[in-house]
Amino acid sequence: MSGFVPRRVAMTKTASATTDMKAATWNNQLISTIGRRSTLRNQIQKRSFGSFLQINYTNAVGNKCEREKLAPVRNQGTLQLVKDVSFNVELFKDVNTMGFVMKSLQEDIVKLGGGSATDNLCGFGAISNFAEDIRMPNGFSSGAQNANGARILALERWYTTGWDAIPSSTPTTANDKNSLVLALEGNLVSGLLDIHLHINGILYRPEAYLYPAQFGNSPNGVARYGTGTGATPFTLIRYGGSGSNSVSDPDTDFATGFDSDGKKTITVMFSE
Repeated sequence: MSGFVPRRVAMTKTASATTDMKAATWNNQLISTIGRRSTLRNQIQKRSFGSFLQINYTNAVGNKCEREKLAPVRNQGTLQLVKDVSFNVELFKDVNTMGFVMKSLQEDIVKLGGGSATDNLCGFGAISNFAEDIRMPNGFSSGAQNANGARILALERWYTTGWDAIPSSTPTTANDKNSLVLALEGNLVSGLLDIHLHINGILYRPEAYLYPAQFGNSPNGVARYGTGTGATPFTLIRYGGSGSNSVSDPDTDFATGFDSDGKKTITVMFSE
């Protein structure tokens, strides 16, 4: 034998798979990556993974929100916080607010317009990498027990228009409309001044709690949460601004240190 290998044999068969890419199919096939260029190998791996899980990556190309739904980066399910235990909070900043807002709520706010936006994972920050169903700690006593297990809607500062629910006159000031607030689902109008907030190890006591309130400003805010007919009520706890309860005012520190992507991470803890 001269060692000559017929061209047809050399071009059509290998030990691992066909070398004729037209003969291969992406549909429900885990195609071999042996001997492939790195760029082609990555493409094969992504498409094979997508086919294996029946994920339609084709329709998700360029759509960051669709990709996050198909293969989430954020943790899913419910996060139950624990009193007196610190946790990380990833904050985001757009043209109106800075802080954390529950993902589905922020999606509704964006639909209202006005320049509101989402972060690169189509939410507005996260708490311990959860963006949706996050619950206050249990174990609060006295009147503060109304907040046990309540859903956290937002921990944020609104630095443009401000909150309608916060009055502009005594005992508050106009600047208090732009103060740091914690928004909790439900009508929780007693004992909330006992819930202390620790940010990066610094203690802040509530200045006031306010109910009712409206996301997006009343009367044309987000329909699901607020004061409208059939809406889910929520309560604001104001930690920043005027008043004598706080050891120091969190508004300034909360507003600084955001990176070029509009993000920063802090540690938070709730206590009595």
